Amino acid sequence: MKKSLLALATLTAFAGAASAQSSVVISGGIDLGVASVGVVKDGKAANDILMQTAGKSARSNLTFRGKEDLGGGMYASFFLNHRFNPQNGTVNPGGNRESTDNQFWRNSFVELGSSLGAIRLGRYLAPLQELNGNYDAFGTDTVGSVHVNNLGNVRANSAVEYRTPAWGGLTAMAMVASSDGQGRNAAGDVTKPVGFGVQWAGGPFSVAYAYDKKADGVVLNGLYGAWDFGVAAIMGQYEKGENSADIGTALDGQKYARFSLSTKIPFGAIALKAGWAHAQDEKFDKYGIGLDYSLSKRTLLYTDLGKNNGDFKYLSSVARDAARKVQWDVGIYHKF
Repeated sequence: MKKSLLALATLTAFAGAASAQSSVVISGGIDLGVASVGVVKDGKAANDILMQTAGKSARSNLTFRGKEDLGGGMYASFFLNHRFNPQNGTVNPGGNRESTDNQFWRNSFVELGSSLGAIRLGRYLAPLQELNGNYDAFGTDTVGSVHVNNLGNVRANSAVEYRTPAWGGLTAMAMVASSDGQGRNAAGDVTKPVGFGVQWAGGPFSVAYAYDKKADGVVLNGLYGAWDFGVAAIMGQYEKGENSADIGTALDGQKYARFSLSTKIPFGAIALKAGWAHAQDEKFDKYGIGLDYSLSKRTLLYTDLGKNNGDFKYLSSVARDAARKVQWDVGIYHKF
């Protein structure tokens, strides 16, 4: 009897130790507001007022993440990220999501790491997309965003990535993905997406470089930087590339060049955001301005204005008029 009790106590102790080394966290947010955007209706350009996640914000999401300490400095972790429309509870489309059945289309991966770095397997942001989002004062959200990237891989399926540990503020990542389940070019061809990124961050300053080759043949190089002066933070993005696919259309060899500058200026609980982006390839400019008001660390009120001007080289005249409409949003964002 004593031996049985001792064995049970020992087993319980081990189980408690094992569970203490593992953790699962549920987090996310809800971003809901009213937005006015330019659309084409009945063959004419018009403003459409929508009760929805303003500016197609990525902030409405539900995330499950877990991490287990394997000992000896090793760990295993997972990440599942679901994006939804809070106004009706449906799955929010975007990011080369193949069907409405893909509940975790935003990110779904497992990772094994140690002091030598980490290996990630699954679906997640390509390095260029992961890095460039950090250099837009609007965080790529809301109608005021001056985020330059809509050309590179957003997310890659069946991907493998190596991520280095931090070396004095320097980190790097390299990714390759299967050709299965990716986007295709105009000729129906697909290549294996690859990506590479490196970032250095020290104190108030950070700089990053990224390379991205899409499944449809578009190749991009990106350079990014940010400096936080305390009274204001200034951010910049520059991306340049071309369509390297030989598909026998006008897109062969097409050049891309885009850059943006933005700033975020805090005034206590209020933050002013402003930015400008230029797309040399499509010949248009985007201007954005916005205000955030923090009710707490988790709850934010916001409003933004966005305006496009220019030729919009690849759009029809009606779509061009719609794109030039003034956009605005007002909303609330709550994190949990």
